[in-house]
Amino acid sequence: MHQVDSMLPVFIFKINENLHILEYSPLVKGFFAAPSSIMEIVENDSKEKVRQSIQPDIRQNTFEANIIDKSGKVFLAEFFTGWNSDLSGEVLIIKKREEKTQGAGSVDDLKLRLKEADVELLKEKERAEEIIVENNRLSAPFICVTEDMALVPLFGEIDKVKVKTMIEHIVKSAYKAEVKRLLIDLTAVGHIDREGLAGLAELFKSIQVLGKDIIVTGINPNQAQQLHHRGFSMEIEFSHSLQAAIKEFV
Repeated sequence: MHQVDSMLPVFIFKINENLHILEYSPLVKGFFAAPSSIMEIVENDSKEKVRQSIQPDIRQNTFEANIIDKSGKVFLAEFFTGWNSDLSGEVLIIKKREEKTQGAGSVDDLKLRLKEADVELLKEKERAEEIIVENNRLSAPFICVTEDMALVPLFGEIDKVKVKTMIEHIVKSAYKAEVKRLLIDLTAVGHIDREGLAGLAELFKSIQVLGKDIIVTGINPNQAQQLHHRGFSMEIEFSHSLQAAIKEFV
C-alpha cells in the first residue's frame, strides 16, 4: 500500500495547447495511473475552472482545484502553470495535506515511509527547479537576424531569479555569435523589480565589454522611468518599437 499521501507530493506535467500530456514526472504514474490529459485527473466540479485557467494566452497562473487519484479519492491541490513560446506548457501540481488522520503503524515503519517520501520530494524539487531555470532561459531567446545583428526579445516579469539565468544565457550567446549589434526588445516585459534592474545593468555592461552595440526597443514609460532612476548612463540606443529598429538597422 502506498503510504505517502500526507507528504505533499509534487506532480509535474508537460502539456500541449489542447491540455494533452506529453511528459510527466515519476510520482504521477503511482498516484494517477497513466493519464493522457490533464482533465482526466481533475474532479468534475473543477473541470471548467481548470480548462479556463490553463490556456496559452495566460502565460503564468496559480490556482486551486480538486484532483482525483486512481482510486477515485478527491484531494484539493494547488496548480502552478506556465507556457513556452512553442505552445508547450508546464503544470506543477502540489497536493495539499489530507484533513482526516491516517491509521498509524509502527514508529519504525513511519520513519521509513517519511524517509522514502523525502527522497521522492527532493527529486521532484530538483526537477521543478530545472523546469524553472529552463523556462527563464526561454524567456530570453537569442535570435541571429543578420550576420551583424541579433534579436533578444524578453518576456514576463524580470526579477532576481530570472535575470540571473537570462544574463548567463544572453552573455554566452553574445560571446559565441559574431554579431556587432543586439536588439533587446522589452515589448512583452511586465514589472521589473530592483534586482531585475540591477541585473539588466549588469547585462548591458557585459554586452558592451564584449564590444557589442545595444539597441533597446519596446520600452514603456514606466520602464523608462525605472531605468532613469537607476542611473543608466551607458551608451545605449533606444527605439520606440522593434519594427522601427529593424527597419533602421537591418
